[in-house]
Amino acid sequence: MEADGSLVVVDDGLDAVVRVNPINGNRTVVSDASTGSGTGFLAPTGIAVEADGSLVVVDRGLDAVVRVNPISGNRTVVSDASTGSGTGFAVPVGIAVEADGSLVVVDRGRDAVVRVNPINGNRTVVSDAGTGQWIDKIYEIGMPTTPVPAETPITPPTETPTAKPPGFELIFAVIAIAVVAYLAKRGQ
Repeated sequence: MEADGSLVVVDDGLDAVVRVNPINGNRTVVSDASTGSGTGFLAPTGIAVEADGSLVVVDRGLDAVVRVNPISGNRTVVSDASTGSGTGFAVPVGIAVEADGSLVVVDRGRDAVVRVNPINGNRTVVSDAGTGQWIDKIYEIGMPTTPVPAETPITPPTETPTAKPPGFELIFAVIAIAVVAYLAKRGQ
């Protein structure tokens, strides 16, 4: 949500960032192939608003974080295989902005939460299979009704689900971002 209350969303069918008026539902394209300049979107999957109003988008087709000027729609790659250092993205699906301005990306392909420096694009793994319990286990055993403290062991299910429900990626991203925000707030 932008400071004026407008909603901003990504549309992976249009490969665009869209602003939605929360009162009347009117939609305006902020950035796409014909609005703004810079690297075009291939499959935008998540969006967040930085403190200065800039929009940051994760794109699973580009395996990148892209900053979008909310006025002009111009796009600048913040972090990808050639911008910034650290573990590259595999399937970034969600993004959040921490209080200090750092970007936090949920990467489903790497089963990881990755912190991105918003200035130089450097990537640091915050949590993955090797550095903590993976968030996907929360989805597999059901969404908790209260936040799960970091020190609480999460027991994997005894049966592996045979199929994931429709909208899994969106549910996964929302859960992951909520847990990252909870853990970040708890650590303050």
